[in-house]
Amino acid sequence: MASELATDLARFPVLREWTTEDLQMVSSLFVNSMISTVEDLLEASPGDARREAEIAAVATKQLRLVVLGMPAWRSGTRK
Repeated sequence: MASELATDLARFPVLREWTTEDLQMVSSLFVNSMISTVEDLLEASPGDARREAEIAAVATKQLRLVVLGMPAWRSGTRK
């Protein structure tokens, strides 16, 4: 999953300069976040719309944080 997403992300002009390793890393963040979200949804009580909305809100904030941080990332640097 993550490798396919990394390939897709590499097509974005701003990410073309990223290393394969960094593209794989951010792709894994996306995929792992979504897997965790699905697990939370499956563990929620069926029909608990309020809990589902909370889970969706957290997932949205997590992915927003990753996306907003991506432009600040200096690909290929190790610190």
